Amino acid sequence: MKNRLVKQVIGSMLVLLVGSCVDPYQPKEITSPDTYLVVNGFFNSEPGTTTTFQLSRSQNLSDTKTPTAETRATITIESAHNAVYSLKEGSAGVYSLSGVTPLSNETYRLHIRTSGGKDYVSDYVPVVATPPIDSVSWRVENEGVAINVNTHDPQNNTHYYRWEFDETWEYNAAYSSSYEYIAATKSIISRTEDIFTCWGNSNSRNIMVSSTARLSQDVVSQYPLISIAGSSVKFQNKYSILVRQYALSQDGYNYYDQLAKITQNIGSLFDPQPSQITGNIHSSTNATDLVLGYFG
Repeated sequence: MKNRLVKQVIGSMLVLLVGSCVDPYQPKEITSPDTYLVVNGFFNSEPGTTTTFQLSRSQNLSDTKTPTAETRATITIESAHNAVYSLKEGSAGVYSLSGVTPLSNETYRLHIRTSGGKDYVSDYVPVVATPPIDSVSWRVENEGVAINVNTHDPQNNTHYYRWEFDETWEYNAAYSSSYEYIAATKSIISRTEDIFTCWGNSNSRNIMVSSTARLSQDVVSQYPLISIAGSSVKFQNKYSILVRQYALSQDGYNYYDQLAKITQNIGSLFDPQPSQITGNIHSSTNATDLVLGYFG
């Protein structure tokens, strides 16, 4: 009895000692007042399309509010031979350029001047032509549906690819409603608007890149875009997916590949550790003023 009591006391002391060794870890980066410029967009080389860039500010890990848009900035795209194209701001922090197609044998850079007087420029980058998507396929897998993309470059010049997608689906509400309550008149009338048939939409959240540089042929076969559970409401009536494909330079691929690894493949012991990664956009006035994003 005495030995059992001694063991219990020792066990309790060990628990207290272990518990006292756990201290909260809050690095200064979590509450740092610094915010950095975030650039999202690319110079669209397809004729008849619009080039769009979104500027915002980075957030601390503890922030829960929507990222702050960088408004009233001056953005231009400049060629190595001094052609300058100005983008116009539409909605807050979103800048667009229409009617301009980059020349295939030219190099371009992005130039940003914020309303606060800070100046940023990217490296000059070449125009990379994107081959067409061969097909978007699907197959039943793990009691769900896997959607894949297939493409190739017969000239064997591309090697580096990135994809985004938008999903749209039709589904029905849980219950059908034939009547509508009007609060102003406290009356019930027949419903004239169909609220039984609904539409949902979503877009890709992950960075999806692939390289064929080590393959004998520039062919991407069955690259997985998304896996959808068979019970998903997306398959109740109709489903559609719009896939966009981008060709990247090797530097652009390296940037997105590293960004994907440190933002998506984290959480286990063997995943990459969080680290600082910057693109090809830099401050022309302050080398310590970081910019997040890549111009291509």
